[in-house]
Amino acid sequence: AAQLPYDDNTFDAIVSFETIEHSNDYAKIVAELCRVAKKNAAILISTPNTKIVSPKGIVENPFHLKEFTYDELHKLLSSVFSDFQIYGQKYNRYSKKTFRNKIAFFTENLLLKRGIRKVPINAQDKLMKLLIGKPLYAEPEDFLLAERKSEAEKCTTFFAVCKKN
Repeated sequence: AAQLPYDDNTFDAIVSFETIEHSNDYAKIVAELCRVAKKNAAILISTPNTKIVSPKGIVENPFHLKEFTYDELHKLLSSVFSDFQIYGQKYNRYSKKTFRNKIAFFTENLLLKRGIRKVPINAQDKLMKLLIGKPLYAEPEDFLLAERKSEAEKCTTFFAVCKKN
């Protein structure tokens, strides 16, 4: 990812979800994404919020080499892009605290545990559809983007929308 085999100004849009945290060359990766993007291209980047996913200050995921705070991600992106916005991605499927949602939340977490996860997906989906009328895995409407920094910092994932000028 730090040396993409493409010419400069190749792509109209680039998506890099949950990638940069897996490399120590994250600055080179972001610069490389910009290099291969055309003028006015949209570059979408997501990465975990270390304050939420590794709250003790120690990266807990063994595959993550660098997790970012909001300010670190902002500094990284501003070194490459003059036009970008960082959002917090918020899972809101169970934001309404109803009894039905509490049961569905518990069931979803149970189904995603090891071992139980081996139950056929169609059976899991049927159970979740009975409980809340939705499949086990999240749908686009189950997420919101928090625009304000104070809200984004409370979210598990940062979602940056960058534009190459």
